Amino acid sequence: MYSVFPNSKLTNPSVKDKKGEYDKLLNELLSEVVTLDSHGNCIACGKRDSKRYFTKTQVPLTGTSDFINFFSYGNGGADYCSACALAIQFSPLVFYKCGNLVCLQSNNKEVEKIYAKKCKSFIDVQKATKEYTGCNDEGYTNPVSLTKIWSRAKSVYAHLPHVTASLFTV
Repeated sequence: MYSVFPNSKLTNPSVKDKKGEYDKLLNELLSEVVTLDSHGNCIACGKRDSKRYFTKTQVPLTGTSDFINFFSYGNGGADYCSACALAIQFSPLVFYKCGNLVCLQSNNKEVEKIYAKKCKSFIDVQKATKEYTGCNDEGYTNPVSLTKIWSRAKSVYAHLPHVTASLFTV
């Protein structure tokens, strides 16, 4: 949990009632969840408005409230709606279930579509064969393999203009 949520209610040694404090956070987030709208300022879904700012203690890969230059407009956190922040709280369970998870993120919708189709094909094969092995596993298990997948991804997507992509593993 510490590697995903540093200094959170669950990992901070100064928090005495970790379960109670974390339960309080989850219930607060749950009580703030509203239905999807056609627009919003949440940086994850874009369909709901954020009611508060979230930092790395609640949302991985964001900065601290002291590091306001990290966030837009000098805010003390990132603009996530409570529904997305709540979903993020369950990400460690997903990571645990999937094992070493590799994620690809791109600013190009075509890249995301190609990768999504590949993952869907993998799932369709599992359904057809009734052999459920979990998430798409291409056998990449170490940094050398990740370098290979990154090289392959760059060559596959080279024809698409202005593509940036990030690859990380948990």
